[in-house]
Amino acid sequence: MQRVSFRLPCQSQQGSLCGNGELPSAADIDGLAWHFLGVLQAAMNLPQAGASGRVLRRVIDLGMSAWPLK
Repeated sequence: MQRVSFRLPCQSQQGSLCGNGELPSAADIDGLAWHFLGVLQAAMNLPQAGASGRVLRRVIDLGMSAWPLK
C-alpha cells in the first residue's frame, strides 16, 4: 500500500500559528492535523450511519477539545 502525503493548512502555517500565540510552541502540529482529519472523516460518515445532529455535535465538540490551550 502506498502512503499518501498531505499537508493541512495548520501544518503549512506552523510557524505563524505558534509564533502568534494561537498555539503553544510545543504543540504537535502533525498530530493535531491527523486528529482533525479523523474528526472530519467521522463527521462526514456519521449521518450515513444514522447518527442524529445531536450526536454529530457531541463528536465535534469532543474532537475540538483536543485543541491545545494557549
